[in-house]
Amino acid sequence: MRTPTREELSRLSARPLSPARNRTKADVVLVPWEGTGIVVKDFRERGVLVRETIGRFSIARECRAYGRLSGLAGVPAFVGRIDAHAFAVALVPGKPLPSHPRRSLPPELFSALTELLERIHGRGVAIADLHHRNIIVGEAGDPPSIIDFSLAVVRHSSWNLPGRWIFERAQELDRIAMERIRRRYETGADENEDEIPPSRLYAWGRSFKNLSQRIRRKHS
Repeated sequence: MRTPTREELSRLSARPLSPARNRTKADVVLVPWEGTGIVVKDFRERGVLVRETIGRFSIARECRAYGRLSGLAGVPAFVGRIDAHAFAVALVPGKPLPSHPRRSLPPELFSALTELLERIHGRGVAIADLHHRNIIVGEAGDPPSIIDFSLAVVRHSSWNLPGRWIFERAQELDRIAMERIRRRYETGADENEDEIPPSRLYAWGRSFKNLSQRIRRKHS
């Protein structure tokens, strides 16, 4: 599938899928393209400072991750990079995991998700921010998918010891997050999360994320 240009994109009728939650996030829209729908993540409407720093870095990082994951079932097919501020992927059919009631999904679904996560790791990509909204449950019989690699960590060369350490810790975060998601939706009991021994890195990451959210709310 050909990647649309910025000019072509401006002429398409876009439907918001995930409006930016704050001024540092990209817009995520669904647009019709070549007889199907594609999902575009775009920082074009952000302020110049965010667009030219966070935006460029985030787009480059996610495109790199999709390049590593090319052809992997369960990951959106990469359509292409539109420019420095946007890229497009194929639309993944299905509904986000949170739209399904807890205890309504079979254990096989979570086994398939765990296997998918390990295949992603096997390609040298760690998601680093896996949560239930990133999981798409297909129609009956269809395998699940994982979307959104905006904070993905790509495995570095063996000589880059700090980079390898970060990648391994990001893998650890992914596995803990997947187990928490499985327990939440398979058993429906949040208290089971306490049975999963959290790593120091996981606890630090959650604390930093909560602090960032409080700061954004205060200044919004």
